[in-house]
Amino acid sequence: MKNKRDNKLLVVNMISSGLFQLLMLMVPIITTPYVSRIFSPEDIGLYATSLGYTSIFVAISAFGIPIFGPREIAKTNGIYERTTTFMHIWSVQIICSLSSFLFFLLISSAKPERNIYLVQSLLIIISIFDVSWFFIGIEEIRKNLFRNFITKLVATCLIFLTIKSKNQLLLYTAINVGAMLLGNISMFIQLPRYLSIKNVKIEVKINYQMFLTMFTLMIPMLLDTFKNSISKIILNWQTGNYEVGIYDQGIKIIIICLGIVTSMSNAIAPRMSYLVSIGSEEQLSGYFEKFSRLIFALSIMLITGITSVGEFFVPIFFGFGYEDVLPVLLIGSFSILFSSLNVFMMNGLIIPKSKDSLLLKSSFFSAVTIVIFNLIFDPFLKAIGAALAFSISSIVLFMIYCYILKADINLKLLLINLTKCLVLILIFSSIIIFIKAHLTLDNNILSFFFYAIVTIVICLLYFIVCFIFNKCRLKNKVER
Repeated sequence: MKNKRDNKLLVVNMISSGLFQLLMLMVPIITTPYVSRIFSPEDIGLYATSLGYTSIFVAISAFGIPIFGPREIAKTNGIYERTTTFMHIWSVQIICSLSSFLFFLLISSAKPERNIYLVQSLLIIISIFDVSWFFIGIEEIRKNLFRNFITKLVATCLIFLTIKSKNQLLLYTAINVGAMLLGNISMFIQLPRYLSIKNVKIEVKINYQMFLTMFTLMIPMLLDTFKNSISKIILNWQTGNYEVGIYDQGIKIIIICLGIVTSMSNAIAPRMSYLVSIGSEEQLSGYFEKFSRLIFALSIMLITGITSVGEFFVPIFFGFGYEDVLPVLLIGSFSILFSSLNVFMMNGLIIPKSKDSLLLKSSFFSAVTIVIFNLIFDPFLKAIGAALAFSISSIVLFMIYCYILKADINLKLLLINLTKCLVLILIFSSIIIFIKAHLTLDNNILSFFFYAIVTIVICLLYFIVCFIFNKCRLKNKVER
């Protein structure tokens, strides 16, 4: 009975996280077409580059807590232990955020566009109030979803009401920073319901073992952020803000799609940590196999959808001047599959099994890979080269994770399912291309909706046939 309740809670958390991500997706989906028609690719490139620099320092200020925090909070028993653990972790978060903020100010003061860097730097201070790791650890994610969505909705309304000309890039940046502050504060003020700070005596001392573990976990987090930011930084160095703007807009759509899957994997991570702690390898393998199948199914729909409607989507969504986004979007779409699997393997197995040193090495190697390929491709292929480097690095990281987990997962089955997934994407995309060759629709909007519906129908028919086939096979097996 308890297992059924636990499974029900897990499913509810996964669905809630997925729905929340869909709600959060509404913000960039609504604002990007409006913003791209006001700001040029150069403006978007400047914003993306400054955010890329800032994100690296935000990752430093987090100091591995988004990984370390949920794992430690999930292990606590009772409000006293939970409060003590939270206060120890949060005190490190405060110190690291303030130190990172001061260091960033020192570096960015020499930038020619220092005003936008100054506004972006507030994200580092705001990260002090980011306690999402605590709520992930106690599996109470749903209670924060609606409030965070409201703050994003407020930011969206402010963008539409106040942003009217390309000279307001600084105001646009400030609105996004303010939305992040409201979201973090909305979580932070709920803490007293789960903690008892008045009744807990917090000793001011440094736990060197905890500090070292957090530092070790910070490095893969920092490297992951570095990978997402370094492409924009290198691209900016070698080509300028225009190519960064094109790359950023294309990758933004890929990251939006990734967010749906990764939010669900974040919800399942505490449960898998618990299964590791009690040594339930059979259940752990079951969760991995089921969730990886879900990733394959979603990836088939998303990648096929992007390859099918991308040529119609880009002019509708981004408007004039962003035509070069299409190849970035198409090349980057294949990273959805591998990056989703990477996040799940990291959150679901590598971190719960405390393979921190291997995680560190793999993250470092992946970061080096993306730097090398950006340096090779960017001077000649520009934004397309950055998209290639992004996709290649996700494939390299997947291969490394498979090697790390070869004793913990059914690697043969995973690779068979991966191959099947790629073949299905190729087949479904070929069907769409065949239909396009024999059916011409003059209107972009009509073409977009028509081929989106065709893609959904093809994928759903395949999934329904597979479901019926598996049911019949199981029935025949039972009868025998």
